[in-house]
This record gives sequence, C-alpha cells and structure tokens, in this order.
Amino acid sequence: MIFRLLLLLTVSVAAQGAETERALAASIIDRYGANKLLEMNAFSFRERSRHLETGQSYYPGQQGAKLNQLQLDVDFAAQKKSLYTQGIRNQKPHFQHRIYRPNGSLSINHSSKRYRENNSKQFSDIDGSASRHIDLYWAKLISLHPNSVVGAYAGEYFGRPVSIATLDLKAYPKATIYVAQDGRILSLQVDESSSTHHFSNHQSVHGVLFARDFHISKSNTISSVASQRDLILGPLADAVFELPAGYKAANLSHQTQSNTLQMKALAKGVYHVGRDFDFSLFVDAGDHYYGVGGYKGIKERLEYLNQQLGLNKPLKYMVATHHHSDHLGAMAEAAKMGASFISSAQAQATVKAAVKQDLDDSRFLTVGTKLSLLDGRIQIVNFPNGHSAHHLLFVLPKDNILFSEDLYFATDAHGAPKGGPQLESLSSLFAQQQWDIKQFAAAHSDRVLSASDFQYSLDNMEDEPRCPPTWDFCQL
Repeated sequence: MIFRLLLLLTVSVAAQGAETERALAASIIDRYGANKLLEMNAFSFRERSRHLETGQSYYPGQQGAKLNQLQLDVDFAAQKKSLYTQGIRNQKPHFQHRIYRPNGSLSINHSSKRYRENNSKQFSDIDGSASRHIDLYWAKLISLHPNSVVGAYAGEYFGRPVSIATLDLKAYPKATIYVAQDGRILSLQVDESSSTHHFSNHQSVHGVLFARDFHISKSNTISSVASQRDLILGPLADAVFELPAGYKAANLSHQTQSNTLQMKALAKGVYHVGRDFDFSLFVDAGDHYYGVGGYKGIKERLEYLNQQLGLNKPLKYMVATHHHSDHLGAMAEAAKMGASFISSAQAQATVKAAVKQDLDDSRFLTVGTKLSLLDGRIQIVNFPNGHSAHHLLFVLPKDNILFSEDLYFATDAHGAPKGGPQLESLSSLFAQQQWDIKQFAAAHSDRVLSASDFQYSLDNMEDEPRCPPTWDFCQL
C-alpha cells in the first residue's frame, strides 16, 4: 500500500513537472510571436560589439578592447547558415566566412578566392558561438522542439523572479536558460562554456521578439558588449549560401589529419612534438628537458616523447613566450611537474595567474633582451612585434633552429605563407645576431618550414586585409 502511494506521488510530481515545462515552453513561444514565430523560417542578424579581454591584449595585464562585427544568416527550413565575421587579429583586420548546407560546409577566404571543405561542422555549430548571441534563435528552436525545455524550477535573475530550465537539444550542448515571467529569455548559459549570455531591451521586429541589447560575462566580469544589433526577417536568397563563382579549393592542411600525437627529431636532442594545432619543442639537456610551446597538454606531449625515446626525463624549464592566455594553458601542468619558468619580467604575473598557485620568484628565469643557456646552445630573445609587446623567440643557433608561437608558421600542406612586416624585423634580427636559421618550427603547425620558405615569405608579402566589397555590413 505504501509503495503504491509513493509510486502515485512520484508519477504525480513528474506529471506536474512536465506540465510546468510545457507551460514554460508555451510562454516563450507566445512571447516571441506565437504564430509569427512558428511561420518565421529565416532571418539575417547583424551585430557590432566591443570585446574586452585581458588574456589577448598587447601588453600584459592590459584590458584589451576590440571591435567585432558579425552577420549570421539562418534558414531553419532549408537547414542552411552563413556566417561573416570581421575582427582584429595580430593588430590587423581579420575576415571570416563560413557556409553550411546539408551537402557540406565551407570556410571561404575572399582575399585568395579559395575555400576549404569542413564536413566536421554541422548546422548547429558552423557559426561557432554566434547563434548564442540571438535570443530569437533559441526561441525558434524551442518552437520546433518544445519538449527540449526540461527540469524547470523557480529562481532569481539579478533579484527578479524567473523560471530556470535546461534546454536539451540533441544537436547542441545542454544549456541553462533564465526566462522572465512574461516569457522573455533573459540569459543563456551553455554547459560547456564559461560564458553567460545576457539579453535585454526586448522589442518587436515584424511581429517577433528580439533583444536589442546584449552582453557576455565570464566569472561575473563583462567580456563583450554589443553596440548595435539588427534583425531582418527572411526569406533569404539562395545565393547567400552559395560559393562565389571562380573560387578554388585550397590545399588541405596537415593539421586536419594529425589528430594523433607525432614527434619529429630536428637535431640531436631536439624534438618537435604534438598534434593538431598544439606543438611544443623539447631540448634534451642531459638529465632533463627544456620545453617551449605553452598550449594545454604539455604533460601528454612530454610523456609521448619519453615513450618514443625509451626515456623518463623530467621537464625542468618551461618557456612562456608571451602572456596570451591560450599560450599559458600548459603552465599549470608544468608547475605540477616541478618545472621552473622562463619568461619576460612583464609576463611573470600572468604566468603565476595561469598556474593558480603562489610561485616563488626562485622558480623564474627572467629574459631581458636576451638569455643564453647551455653554453649558448639555447638563446631566448625578446622580440617585440605587432602581436605582443614582449614576445620571446626560442633559438638554437648551433642547430640553425627557431621555434616561435603566433609568429611564423604554415597551415597548408604545401608551400610557404605570405609574409608580414614582422618577418622583415625578424630577418634583420637574424643578420644582427649572425644566425643562419634553416628550420622554422612553430606551436601551431606540424610543418617545419625551411630557409627557402622564409625567403619566399619575405619576397611575397601578404596584401593588406580589406573587407570584401560585397560585405556591406562592414563597410565603415
């Protein structure tokens, strides 16, 4: 009898929960336009925003501020997307264009009029995180999949009563949504992300609701603020999702095929180890290694190296080439392995922050202009450039090897990249130091470029990036 009562109570609570979730989904659908939302199959979204980030700034500890623009065209009925982005990379304008169609996805370079097929991307993730900027996008998904709203309960959002629920869409990572009592989506937190997306100033656009104001926060700190957001409802022309005429396929990158660890011996005791876009250089110093290349995974790369060589040598010194957060991902691992650090004085605070423990200053070797180690076999030089004000080069002059991060590398399987102004400065440094560099290894490529590749890059400078003339959204 007691069991039957408990069972009935459980079923009743579950039914009430399902009813609450259905009601919440219905309130969102109704608030975002009801039939107008259901009938809406396509839109074009444009946004300008200011991205604030310390981890990628020019100077260590500086709060960087970069202008980003994006246009996302979505056709839900045809399952097509087109993403245009304009931002700043290495102090220069950077443009990106991706297209998804059911027959495959493309990454398009309008400067070179080349494209790459990227069939690992789907409708759900071809835009990276751009769709997370659009509350209407998620309302539309809920209208298509109302049962995706689960686990609803009452809570607060900045002191306001809200409904909090999990959004469980099969093609997307799970997310938490905060919904106002009238059905407006106020916030989206994707489980796999550290960012929270906030929506406000909701207005009606041709009968559907859309948040005019938007910002992103990380760890309760604002990281991006939109300054302008516009929405145009479809239908959209087929040409929006088509490859322009005359564009050719680019050479496939080695990295797309190198998701397993690999090792190359560049000289006696010098090893280039990694996979994908994450490589490190290790120098055997007798009973230990020097390491450089700070992407997360340094422990795995070291263990793989030792396994391949039948050794068990520790990492004694880890070089932090510059203060950008992605290139400090390995510092905590290195600290746990007992390594000391080599960095510029200006980057030491960011290294300590990345390690998340109080490192004694005795665990740092500081590079001023130049640091020479192992009787001159290793030379670490401070090379300020457009990417970072304090940027260390790891040079093995006797082995004619240079290792760099975010400076000189190739992602195509063949050929050399076009050069930039920093390569002219680098060439002058080689002449000044009387270095004859013959192998150019890097953190972001499995390819080791040659002296002839470097000369090609010097002789063939890249064109100044410009917004393609057909991109009216970024013509300032």
